[in-house]
Amino acid sequence: MKKNIATLLISALGLALMIYTAMRGLDFITATLPADKQILAYFALAATEGGVLFFLAYYLYGAEGGWQRAISIIMLVIDFIGSIGLFTADTLLRAGENGIVKTLAPDEMLTVIYAMSGLIALNVAASIGLHLTDPEAQKRSIAADVKDKVQAEAMRQLTEQSASIAAELSPSVAQSMADEIRAQYGVVPEPNWPKPEAGGSNKPQSPLR
Repeated sequence: MKKNIATLLISALGLALMIYTAMRGLDFITATLPADKQILAYFALAATEGGVLFFLAYYLYGAEGGWQRAISIIMLVIDFIGSIGLFTADTLLRAGENGIVKTLAPDEMLTVIYAMSGLIALNVAASIGLHLTDPEAQKRSIAADVKDKVQAEAMRQLTEQSASIAAELSPSVAQSMADEIRAQYGVVPEPNWPKPEAGGSNKPQSPLR
């Protein structure tokens, strides 16, 4: 019981502080966007606090295999650092505007914007990486690779046998084509009666009635 209460309290503390850092990060991002694009700032938070929550949940409940666990924990740390960096940048920006500290220089603002862009790109890449390293996806990829190799080997063997196959089939094909040509001119091919046995009759035997 005590452990559950402690877990609940620490979770509530972390969530409250994440809401605070998210609001500060949102304030900084909106300052870099035009008035008609402010809604985009909420989507950008998916690369900071949103990324922390997503990769934490994925690491605990969804990751399978070493690659997925590694991607999840690495991105969890990176997004956490990005969240703290964005929160710090907004704090310095607003404190500078209020004359408390020296405001951020344009070059420093540009550095934060570049870092934010890189963080978003990393999150997109990590999301793709989680799909590519899914064990089921890897199994399907390996199965498709095996199928491709089998087909390639079958085609190679068929190519090697093409001459003998052509020699085997060409007499029958040529005979069939010759019969079609004769039929066009009304020439009926002679029946291919079986050869009589020695001392037997040359006439074909009538079928039994």
